[in-house]
Amino acid sequence: CSDIYQKISFQNIASTKHRLLKEHGLDISEGLEADQWSFVYEQFQKRHLLAHKMGVSDEEFIQKTGKSKSLIGRKVSITEDNVRLLVGHLKVMAENLFKGVARS
Repeated sequence: CSDIYQKISFQNIASTKHRLLKEHGLDISEGLEADQWSFVYEQFQKRHLLAHKMGVSDEEFIQKTGKSKSLIGRKVSITEDNVRLLVGHLKVMAENLFKGVARS
């Protein structure tokens, strides 16, 4: 794999999308509708909460996702259907990434 892609972290998916588009002209969300991209983004925000906040939503999560402030302090949930849907969207994104790296 080319060195130009080695320092990209996919933990912040929005930043990664922006960076790949700006620096390499590669849109990893190509083929996803706006609501599908929003879903991917929200699931990555939930992943952050699960990894760093014991799954409890905070003000940052609310600001980044536009969810109701009434969710602050409540645990986020990820259903099996959410995972299946996310995997489908990630496959599209992975294919875009593969095509972009292959052409470099």
